[in-house]
Amino acid sequence: LSPCKFQKVTIELGKVGNDFMSVLSNEELAFQQSGVSVAYISDNSMKITDAQISRKLSLGQSEKGWFDFVPRSSGNLSMKWRGAS
Repeated sequence: LSPCKFQKVTIELGKVGNDFMSVLSNEELAFQQSGVSVAYISDNSMKITDAQISRKLSLGQSEKGWFDFVPRSSGNLSMKWRGAS
């Protein structure tokens, strides 16, 4: 069995019959589980059904600075400002 399947306008990556697949089209790159997109990148945006971030989430821009969300050992969450690089 081939790990890649070429169709009319998409490329499907993953073992045939597996629950997890990556699907690349002209519009998006999707990550599917049981045929349902659980995450995808399209139109300058990434959408994820559920996300778990272990260490840090940063929001911002390199020229303007960042807000870092960092879990503390106590279980609380810190938000720290990090200036432009």
